[in-house]
Amino acid sequence: MASKRARITGALVALVVLGGVVAGSVIRDNSSKIEIQVQKVARRDLVSLVSASGEVKPKRYVNIGANASGRIVQLAVKEGDRVRRGQMLARIESERYEAGARQSEAGVQSAKSELDRALADVEVARLAFERTDQMHKERLVSDQAYDQAVADFKMRQASVEAQRRRIAQLQAQDDSTRDDLRKTTVYSPMDGIITSLPKEEGEVVIGAQSFSPTVIMTVADLSIMECEVMVDETDFRNLKVGQDAKVKVDALEGLEMKGEVTEIGASALVRGSGSQATTQTTASANTGNQPKDFKVTITIKNPPENLRPGLNATARRARATRSPRWRARRARRRTASSWWTARRRASSR
Repeated sequence: MASKRARITGALVALVVLGGVVAGSVIRDNSSKIEIQVQKVARRDLVSLVSASGEVKPKRYVNIGANASGRIVQLAVKEGDRVRRGQMLARIESERYEAGARQSEAGVQSAKSELDRALADVEVARLAFERTDQMHKERLVSDQAYDQAVADFKMRQASVEAQRRRIAQLQAQDDSTRDDLRKTTVYSPMDGIITSLPKEEGEVVIGAQSFSPTVIMTVADLSIMECEVMVDETDFRNLKVGQDAKVKVDALEGLEMKGEVTEIGASALVRGSGSQATTQTTASANTGNQPKDFKVTITIKNPPENLRPGLNATARRARATRSPRWRARRARRRTASSWWTARRRASSR
């Protein structure tokens, strides 16, 4: 009885092991299979496509930087807000600029007071000159006294002119200082939407006086969107401005939109670096064997509201199309040509 039970147990274990081996083999065979797409045989058009990848960008956008250096004390908008041209966007601390404006204004007022005094001195010098001139005509004063009165009068007049020029200089400085003060308030240069706002209140920004001013935010007009793609140098010759194209955005569930080629780059760009490949000898020696691309801009027609800048996109453009009728005509021409060739050979014999 025990031996019979042992045989049954062994048989069951053997079946389990054999089943595992068979299942593993089936799974391994299924994983190594190549998926094949099957379609019915039919006459179809042969289409050659030019395809390139890129990203979606607005046609008009402005990176708003700081015109004055300082700390951000107020941000009046947030990312995604719609703004109008001339709307206040942010404020930068302005205490130093306000003090400078008050100082420059006081300098202008002081110079104007100096001008009033100079004009009074001119009037005194004029009266003195007229008296001296009259006395000189009557031979009551010497020529030296007369010359002194003339020189004093001209000197006072020159002082007035110099003071007026000084006022103009100080006024220009005051205008510059007040312009710096106005720049502490940032306004929108266009209608659009805040698409990027990397700065926060309290952060310090660098003004436009430096070589790399700080970008506070980006305003873009999302009503006109473009797709910038890099097309291989062997395919760009098949593209022309005004051609229709299709743009597919994967993030929008593969939404395909119609577009138009509006710009084709005039110079090749080294693939992967974005640098322009010049025709100079030194540059061509370094990039001559590297693959090149051309930047192509496609304007999207009627972009949807949920289309956003920075999304990856794929653009396609039909390079050439051949229909079955064209192939049939070509085959008939080849057949006719072969028949005439055979006939000429036969007649020549």
